Amino acid sequence: MTKRPFDTFMLWDSVQKNDGDTVSSSISQWQCDNSHEVEWLGQFPDVVGDVVPRVSDEDLWGLYALSRVADVLISRIGEHHGFLDAYRKFMLGLGLQEVNQGSFHPFFHEVSHVWQVSDPEATVEILGTIWPGFMLGSLMICRAGVSIAAGTRSVQKDVAESSTMYWTYRRSSRPCEDLSAGWGHNSQWRTRFRRDYRTASSFLYNVDGTGEHSDPPLEEHERAELVRHRCFIHCNREHRDMFPYHETYVEPRDSDSNVRST
Repeated sequence: MTKRPFDTFMLWDSVQKNDGDTVSSSISQWQCDNSHEVEWLGQFPDVVGDVVPRVSDEDLWGLYALSRVADVLISRIGEHHGFLDAYRKFMLGLGLQEVNQGSFHPFFHEVSHVWQVSDPEATVEILGTIWPGFMLGSLMICRAGVSIAAGTRSVQKDVAESSTMYWTYRRSSRPCEDLSAGWGHNSQWRTRFRRDYRTASSFLYNVDGTGEHSDPPLEEHERAELVRHRCFIHCNREHRDMFPYHETYVEPRDSDSNVRST
Protein backbone atom coordinates (compact mmCIF):
# COMPACT_ATOMS: atom_id res chain seq x y z
CA MET A 1 0.00 0.00 0.00
CA THR A 2 1.30 3.45 -0.88
CA LYS A 3 0.33 6.83 0.47
CA ARG A 4 1.51 10.39 0.45
CA PRO A 5 3.20 11.70 3.59
CA PHE A 6 0.73 12.31 6.39
CA ASP A 7 0.47 16.08 6.24
CA THR A 8 -0.25 16.84 9.88
CA PHE A 9 2.59 19.01 11.14
CA MET A 10 0.80 22.29 10.45
CA LEU A 11 -2.36 21.01 12.13
CA TRP A 12 -0.37 19.74 15.11
CA ASP A 13 1.28 23.14 15.44
CA SER A 14 -2.08 24.87 15.12
CA VAL A 15 -3.88 22.86 17.82
CA GLN A 16 -1.05 23.66 20.23
CA LYS A 17 -1.50 27.40 19.66
CA ASN A 18 -5.24 27.76 19.14
CA ASP A 19 -7.75 28.34 21.90
CA GLY A 20 -10.82 26.20 22.48
CA ASP A 21 -13.08 28.46 20.44
CA THR A 22 -11.02 28.34 17.25
CA VAL A 23 -9.43 24.89 17.19
CA SER A 24 -12.44 23.28 15.50
CA SER A 25 -12.14 25.59 12.49
CA SER A 26 -8.49 24.58 12.04
CA ILE A 27 -9.51 20.94 11.97
CA SER A 28 -12.32 21.63 9.50
CA GLN A 29 -9.92 23.36 7.13
CA TRP A 30 -7.37 20.57 7.44
CA GLN A 31 -10.03 17.97 6.68
CA CYS A 32 -11.09 19.87 3.57
CA ASP A 33 -7.49 20.07 2.36
CA ASN A 34 -6.54 16.46 3.19
CA SER A 35 -9.34 14.20 2.05
CA HIS A 36 -6.69 11.82 0.71
CA GLU A 37 -5.85 10.89 4.31
CA VAL A 38 -9.34 9.46 4.78
CA GLU A 39 -8.85 7.46 1.59
CA TRP A 40 -5.51 6.17 2.88
CA LEU A 41 -6.99 5.05 6.19
CA GLY A 42 -9.94 3.47 4.41
CA GLN A 43 -7.51 1.24 2.48
CA PHE A 44 -5.42 0.31 5.53
CA PRO A 45 -5.13 -3.51 5.77
CA ASP A 46 -6.79 -5.20 8.74
CA VAL A 47 -6.20 -8.49 10.51
CA VAL A 48 -7.59 -11.64 8.95
CA GLY A 49 -8.43 -14.06 11.73
CA ASP A 50 -5.27 -13.87 13.82
CA VAL A 51 -2.91 -12.77 11.03
CA VAL A 52 -1.52 -9.24 11.48
CA PRO A 53 -0.91 -7.35 8.21
CA ARG A 54 2.47 -6.05 7.23
CA VAL A 55 2.68 -2.30 6.77
CA SER A 56 5.45 0.06 5.71
CA ASP A 57 7.45 2.36 7.96
CA GLU A 58 5.87 5.28 6.09
CA ASP A 59 2.41 4.08 7.12
CA LEU A 60 3.53 3.74 10.74
CA TRP A 61 4.94 7.27 10.60
CA GLY A 62 1.61 8.47 9.26
CA LEU A 63 -0.33 6.82 12.09
CA TYR A 64 2.10 8.29 14.61
CA ALA A 65 1.53 11.78 13.20
CA LEU A 66 -2.22 11.25 13.61
CA SER A 67 -1.67 10.20 17.21
CA ARG A 68 0.40 13.32 17.90
CA VAL A 69 -2.53 15.55 16.97
CA ALA A 70 -4.91 13.42 19.05
CA ASP A 71 -2.58 13.54 22.07
CA VAL A 72 -2.33 17.33 22.00
CA LEU A 73 -6.11 17.67 21.75
CA ILE A 74 -6.56 15.22 24.64
CA SER A 75 -4.00 17.05 26.77
CA ARG A 76 -5.99 20.29 26.38
CA ILE A 77 -9.46 18.93 27.11
CA GLY A 78 -9.37 20.31 30.65
CA GLU A 79 -8.85 23.86 29.33
CA HIS A 80 -12.05 24.19 27.27
CA HIS A 81 -14.88 21.94 26.06
CA GLY A 82 -13.96 22.91 22.50
CA PHE A 83 -10.92 20.62 22.59
CA LEU A 84 -13.03 17.54 23.34
CA ASP A 85 -15.38 18.46 20.50
CA ALA A 86 -12.42 19.04 18.19
CA TYR A 87 -10.81 15.73 19.15
CA ARG A 88 -13.98 13.80 18.37
CA LYS A 89 -14.45 15.73 15.13
CA PHE A 90 -10.87 15.00 14.06
CA MET A 91 -11.10 11.28 14.74
CA LEU A 92 -14.57 10.72 13.29
CA GLY A 93 -13.62 12.84 10.27
CA LEU A 94 -10.85 10.35 9.54
CA GLY A 95 -13.39 7.54 9.34
CA LEU A 96 -12.39 5.93 12.66
CA GLN A 97 -14.85 3.99 14.80
CA GLU A 98 -15.60 5.09 18.35
CA VAL A 99 -14.86 2.51 21.07
CA ASN A 100 -17.98 1.08 22.71
CA GLN A 101 -16.76 -1.12 25.55
CA GLY A 102 -18.64 -0.93 28.84
CA SER A 103 -16.36 -2.90 31.16
CA PHE A 104 -12.79 -1.89 31.84
CA HIS A 105 -10.06 -3.46 29.75
CA PRO A 106 -6.56 -2.03 29.14
CA PHE A 107 -6.79 -2.67 25.41
CA PHE A 108 -9.69 -0.21 25.21
CA HIS A 109 -9.16 2.05 28.23
CA GLU A 110 -6.47 4.28 29.68
CA VAL A 111 -6.66 4.98 33.42
CA SER A 112 -6.76 8.72 34.02
CA HIS A 113 -8.34 9.13 37.47
CA VAL A 114 -8.85 6.62 40.28
CA TRP A 115 -11.35 6.53 43.13
CA GLN A 116 -9.75 4.20 45.69
CA VAL A 117 -12.56 2.25 47.34
CA SER A 118 -12.31 0.89 50.88
CA ASP A 119 -12.59 -2.77 49.88
CA PRO A 120 -9.11 -3.78 48.67
CA GLU A 121 -10.60 -6.70 46.69
CA ALA A 122 -12.99 -4.51 44.67
CA THR A 123 -12.54 -4.99 40.93
CA VAL A 124 -12.26 -2.14 38.42
CA GLU A 125 -15.43 -0.24 37.57
CA ILE A 126 -15.63 2.60 35.05
CA LEU A 127 -17.11 5.75 36.59
CA GLY A 128 -16.93 7.99 33.54
CA THR A 129 -15.30 8.60 30.17
CA ILE A 130 -13.09 11.70 29.92
CA TRP A 131 -12.36 11.27 26.21
CA PRO A 132 -13.56 8.57 23.81
CA GLY A 133 -11.36 5.97 22.17
CA PHE A 134 -11.16 5.23 18.45
CA MET A 135 -10.20 2.24 16.33
CA LEU A 136 -9.41 1.60 12.68
CA GLY A 137 -11.03 -1.77 12.15
CA SER A 138 -9.23 -4.07 14.60
CA LEU A 139 -6.37 -1.63 15.19
CA MET A 140 -6.46 0.55 18.29
CA ILE A 141 -5.67 4.15 17.39
CA CYS A 142 -6.39 5.88 20.71
CA ARG A 143 -7.78 4.33 23.88
CA ALA A 144 -10.60 5.96 25.80
CA GLY A 145 -9.52 7.88 28.89
CA VAL A 146 -11.57 6.85 31.89
CA SER A 147 -12.04 7.49 35.58
CA ILE A 148 -12.40 4.30 37.58
CA ALA A 149 -13.17 2.95 41.03
CA ALA A 150 -11.02 0.06 42.25
CA GLY A 151 -9.56 -1.66 45.29
CA THR A 152 -5.87 -1.58 46.04
CA ARG A 153 -5.36 -5.20 44.96
CA SER A 154 -6.20 -4.15 41.39
CA VAL A 155 -5.10 -0.51 41.12
CA GLN A 156 -2.98 1.77 43.30
CA LYS A 157 -4.25 5.31 42.89
CA ASP A 158 -0.90 7.08 43.35
CA VAL A 159 0.80 4.73 40.87
CA ALA A 160 -1.94 4.65 38.22
CA GLU A 161 -2.37 8.43 38.12
CA SER A 162 1.28 9.48 38.08
CA SER A 163 3.52 6.76 36.60
CA THR A 164 5.08 7.50 33.20
CA MET A 165 2.78 6.78 30.26
CA TYR A 166 4.95 5.18 27.56
CA TRP A 167 4.18 5.10 23.84
CA THR A 168 2.41 8.44 24.42
CA TYR A 169 3.43 11.93 23.36
CA ARG A 170 1.53 14.08 25.86
CA ARG A 171 -0.96 14.10 28.72
CA SER A 172 -1.77 17.12 30.88
CA SER A 173 -1.32 15.56 34.32
CA ARG A 174 1.43 12.95 34.10
CA PRO A 175 4.86 12.30 32.57
CA CYS A 176 4.80 10.75 29.10
CA GLU A 177 7.41 9.32 26.80
CA ASP A 178 7.58 7.84 23.33
CA LEU A 179 10.34 7.11 20.84
CA SER A 180 10.31 10.68 19.51
CA ALA A 181 11.88 11.93 22.76
CA GLY A 182 15.38 13.29 22.34
CA TRP A 183 15.31 13.51 18.54
CA GLY A 184 15.46 16.67 16.46
CA HIS A 185 12.39 18.29 15.00
CA ASN A 186 12.45 16.44 11.67
CA SER A 187 13.61 13.07 13.03
CA GLN A 188 10.89 12.82 15.67
CA TRP A 189 8.26 12.65 12.92
CA ARG A 190 9.87 9.40 11.79
CA THR A 191 8.62 7.64 14.91
CA ARG A 192 6.70 4.42 14.30
CA PHE A 193 3.20 4.11 15.71
CA ARG A 194 2.63 1.33 18.24
CA ARG A 195 0.17 -1.20 16.82
CA ASP A 196 -2.23 -3.05 19.13
CA TYR A 197 -4.79 -5.39 17.53
CA ARG A 198 -7.94 -7.19 18.60
CA THR A 199 -7.92 -10.48 16.69
CA ALA A 200 -10.29 -13.43 16.60
CA SER A 201 -8.67 -15.02 19.64
CA SER A 202 -6.38 -12.48 21.29
CA PHE A 203 -5.42 -8.95 22.14
CA LEU A 204 -1.99 -8.30 20.62
CA TYR A 205 0.06 -5.52 22.15
CA ASN A 206 2.93 -3.75 20.35
CA VAL A 207 3.02 -6.21 17.47
CA ASP A 208 6.02 -4.51 15.83
CA GLY A 209 8.20 -4.98 18.92
CA THR A 210 11.20 -7.28 18.58
CA GLY A 211 10.49 -9.12 21.84
CA GLU A 212 13.68 -7.93 23.49
CA HIS A 213 13.32 -7.23 27.18
CA SER A 214 13.14 -3.80 28.77
CA ASP A 215 16.04 -1.87 30.17
CA PRO A 216 16.06 -2.05 33.15
CA PRO A 217 14.69 -5.62 33.13
CA LEU A 218 11.18 -6.31 34.43
CA GLU A 219 9.59 -9.20 36.26
CA GLU A 220 6.96 -11.01 34.18
CA HIS A 221 4.01 -9.43 36.01
CA GLU A 222 5.61 -5.99 35.68
CA ARG A 223 6.18 -6.50 31.96
CA ALA A 224 2.57 -7.58 31.43
CA GLU A 225 1.27 -4.58 33.35
CA LEU A 226 3.46 -2.04 31.58
CA VAL A 227 2.89 -3.32 28.04
CA ARG A 228 -0.88 -3.72 28.48
CA HIS A 229 -1.55 -0.44 30.30
CA ARG A 230 1.43 1.52 28.85
CA CYS A 231 2.12 2.60 32.44
CA PHE A 232 2.14 0.98 35.85
CA ILE A 233 -1.18 0.90 37.70
CA HIS A 234 -0.19 -1.33 40.61
CA CYS A 235 3.56 -2.02 40.58
CA ASN A 236 5.15 0.55 42.87
CA ARG A 237 8.61 0.71 41.32
CA GLU A 238 10.79 3.24 39.53
CA HIS A 239 9.00 4.16 36.31
CA ARG A 240 11.21 6.84 34.79
CA ASP A 241 13.86 6.44 32.07
CA MET A 242 12.77 2.99 30.99
CA PHE A 243 12.98 1.53 27.49
CA PRO A 244 10.09 -0.92 27.06
CA TYR A 245 9.55 -0.30 23.35
CA HIS A 246 10.65 -3.74 22.16
CA GLU A 247 8.34 -5.61 24.54
CA THR A 248 5.27 -7.40 23.20
CA TYR A 249 2.39 -9.17 24.86
CA VAL A 250 -0.37 -11.58 23.78
CA GLU A 251 -3.54 -11.82 25.87
CA PRO A 252 -6.28 -14.39 25.16
CA ARG A 253 -9.63 -12.66 24.66
CA ASP A 254 -11.40 -14.98 27.08
CA SER A 255 -9.19 -13.93 30.02
CA ASP A 256 -10.75 -11.87 32.81
CA SER A 257 -8.68 -8.68 32.86
CA ASN A 258 -11.12 -6.75 35.03
CA VAL A 259 -10.03 -8.52 38.19
CA ARG A 260 -6.28 -8.03 38.31
CA SER A 261 -3.72 -6.07 36.34
CA THR A 262 -1.53 -9.09 35.55
